[in-house]
Amino acid sequence: MTAAEVRNLVGEPKEIKPMKTEGLKSEVWLYDRKIADLTRMADVGNMDLPIMNPRTGVEGTTKQTIMNMHEETTTVYETVELLMINGQFEALKRKQWSNQKYD
Repeated sequence: MTAAEVRNLVGEPKEIKPMKTEGLKSEVWLYDRKIADLTRMADVGNMDLPIMNPRTGVEGTTKQTIMNMHEETTTVYETVELLMINGQFEALKRKQWSNQKYD
């Protein structure tokens, strides 16, 4: 597939990174996209509660999960890297990552 055909199919890349290769014009074209927004209700947080050992009288704390439901949104993204050599598509690599937000 030629560079023009790739651009017609998926549009302009977000970034073009030239590569140093002897005798070839090599570039990596980067495309980013959001794949999904996933939402669920989740418990968030812990609270330190004071406690006292009834036998020894020693005071301390213990972790208690707070039963406070919050909306958790996970957004999934993907980066696609296209290897272009001498104006021709040669290979691709995909990476996915996510970002979580609590409301």
